[in-house]
Amino acid sequence: MSRRRVVKNIPEMKSPLHILHLEDDVMDAELVQETLLADGIECEITRVETEADFLAALEQGSFDLVFADYSLPAFDGFSALKVVKQKCPDLPVIFVSGTMVEELPVEALKLGGTDYVLKTRLLRIVPSVKRAVREAEERAELARVQEALRRSEAYLEEAQRLSRTGSFGWEISSGKIYWSEETFRIFDCDPATEPTLELINQRTHPKDKALIEQVIDSDSRESKDFDVEHRLLMPDGSVKYLHVVGRLLTDRSASLEFIGAVTDITERKQAEEALRASENRWRKLFENSSAGIALVAPEGRYLATNLALQKMLGYTEEDFQRLTEADLLPEGDLAAQSVHEFGTRAKETRRKKSRRARA
Repeated sequence: MSRRRVVKNIPEMKSPLHILHLEDDVMDAELVQETLLADGIECEITRVETEADFLAALEQGSFDLVFADYSLPAFDGFSALKVVKQKCPDLPVIFVSGTMVEELPVEALKLGGTDYVLKTRLLRIVPSVKRAVREAEERAELARVQEALRRSEAYLEEAQRLSRTGSFGWEISSGKIYWSEETFRIFDCDPATEPTLELINQRTHPKDKALIEQVIDSDSRESKDFDVEHRLLMPDGSVKYLHVVGRLLTDRSASLEFIGAVTDITERKQAEEALRASENRWRKLFENSSAGIALVAPEGRYLATNLALQKMLGYTEEDFQRLTEADLLPEGDLAAQSVHEFGTRAKETRRKKSRRARA
């Protein structure tokens, strides 16, 4: 069965076409232009005869096509083609020649020419021009798409580097694993290394190996998403903390694949551990200090007292909790009061409440 090529989203042919024509016969050049106009192809043709004029026109003009006769007295079409490929590699070159040697069309195409049209069959130049313009537009569109893709990939790579988040893919059936550049960096592996489950296991911290093996086994078997934090033990002995999220995809062939993200959360974990250590030190100081300490919020709200202060004032924590802020802080600013003033106020409040209770 033959296949018909369908070209989508190709812009209409620009009008007029700007054509550089290497031709020493004025009448032949006019005949080419008339043939194109007869088919509705408007064009502006710059005709040159010498190498110097050809090079000057190529440098100064913005052309859509080049027509070149095979043989001229001082210059030849193949030399012109080589110049075009060097200076404007995407510019189509169509040979329009009265010379017919069997090898010439083949040689012209090998060198990068678009077509070879005989002057005796000039009507062929119309479909040749249309094809050349269409292919040039396709190449330009492909170049735009590739540039957009390159830019997008560059942005993604930089965003992953800044956020310390790599991406991965995992084909369950084949076991094939794909890592982004940032994932290789997180695992401290050469990008030429093939990612495998064994490599992941080698990098995993010994205390987290069982967890990761369980996640890999259960999620691949039960085909479910996963979200896990674990550690890596790096070759230099340092420890990294990772947050790994995987989402299951199913394609039309029903093969299973996970895609996901790997985030290096080492700094966050270290900050959390430092905060916990600081809080523990403060708590021990608060609980074991021989100095009386009262904790209040910035707005003056009572929070807690330590045992030393409770012993100094003869109050238990429950006693303090029963006293209202108005009782303890008539001006709403415990931070500005000394412990002595705080205790005196608390004792006075307790005596008043005791007298009211007896009455």
